[in-house]
Amino acid sequence: MTKKLYIQRCHRTPIKSLIILIDSLYKDAETLNRRCWARPTYLDKDLSEIDSTGFRRSFEDLFCLAKTYFPKTTETELMSVLKELGMMFGYCNDINKIVFSFAGVYMIGAQAFKECLVYKTYDEGSYSAEKLLEIYSEAKL
Repeated sequence: MTKKLYIQRCHRTPIKSLIILIDSLYKDAETLNRRCWARPTYLDKDLSEIDSTGFRRSFEDLFCLAKTYFPKTTETELMSVLKELGMMFGYCNDINKIVFSFAGVYMIGAQAFKECLVYKTYDEGSYSAEKLLEIYSEAKL
């Protein structure tokens, strides 16, 4: 079974769509100003067990979060939302995964995944640059 991830709801913003969910992850819970780092994710609905307080998030984490709130979400639908929001991405040496953010030394577009092809080390169960490039190519904007 895939792990479930939860976020604290943004002030007065119901999570009615995938784009609101992902955008909410990067917004301050009170002011609704977009931040360059993600808010914490939790392993339980009570928001008592923190999973990650990471600055950037991997596709795996974003997909788990999406599937928690919208179980029928596909990889391509999630990537379409990331494209629409203008998320940047790049390879993180700390966790051996491609990560997504609104800031940093990352890039946007298919070329960014091609740049990541040089990295051959990925954590087991994570998406490779080749797989993410394939999903990115299928995603709509």
